[in-house]
Amino acid sequence: MKFSLIITIYLSMCAIQSAMAGYLGLHPAIDEQWRPVLVIACLLGAFCSGVALLAAVSGRKDEQGK
Repeated sequence: MKFSLIITIYLSMCAIQSAMAGYLGLHPAIDEQWRPVLVIACLLGAFCSGVALLAAVSGRKDEQGK
């Protein structure tokens, strides 16, 4: 149960970070030199969210199997 809570918090943090990086990457006030950095941050946040979601799902399957 505690593990699922930690994964849920991490998942929400990664999703927020990914959304903010994507928003800033599209914002016209951001300089062109920062756009690739924000795109990489957005993709990294999305990847971490997927990994956290996969870990949470596999953790629940393990708990149900017991």
